[in-house]
Amino acid sequence: MKTIAVKRRKLIDEINRSQNERLLDELYLFIQKDNQLEDVYCLSDDQKDAIAIAREQIKNGQIYDNEEVENEIRQWLEE
Repeated sequence: MKTIAVKRRKLIDEINRSQNERLLDELYLFIQKDNQLEDVYCLSDDQKDAIAIAREQIKNGQIYDNEEVENEIRQWLEE
């Protein structure tokens, strides 16, 4: 068994034996918060570059409002 699997198994065994409700509540909250931190999405370099380009376009006023986009789509669909 790998080290993490052994630790997980031991932790589960200890949790199952515990009768300390406060400890279990705190442990649950700690693990839940740690898991939420791991859910943070990591961007690839290409995605970071695309975001940087988009921010620069916004800064330079190279944007369209919703009405402009809808008009462009309507024109495209009519072709």
